[in-house]
Amino acid sequence: MSSIKLTILKLLRWTVTLFFLVAGTTKLLALNDMTVLFDHFQLPLWFMYLTGIIEVLSAIGLLLWNQKIGLMAALTLFMTMLVAGIFHLIYDSLIQSVPAISLAILFAFWVAKQYAHLNLNRKGEM
Repeated sequence: MSSIKLTILKLLRWTVTLFFLVAGTTKLLALNDMTVLFDHFQLPLWFMYLTGIIEVLSAIGLLLWNQKIGLMAALTLFMTMLVAGIFHLIYDSLIQSVPAISLAILFAFWVAKQYAHLNLNRKGEM
């Protein structure tokens, strides 16, 4: 892989990690915007805290160089963003669901690439 592509992928990884660290932290701190959003979705506050924990831990997992942990973190964030997108579609509008659905698509590609890479490495070990 060229050094430019590798740099872009590292930048993307750091950007997504920072985004989810901030997003998860806002939920863990129960900032007003997040409590209003989860109330709008008719979800209990414990679910907001759980989502915050998932986002922060998954963001940290994306940075770890262990491929299996990175794969699980990406898969977890894929599912989280897919659910968020569905909730936005149900309770808001299509336009408000676009960021979550876009991130779900990004993580679907990320998971597929990581999974394929792990399988190639496993076949090489046999």
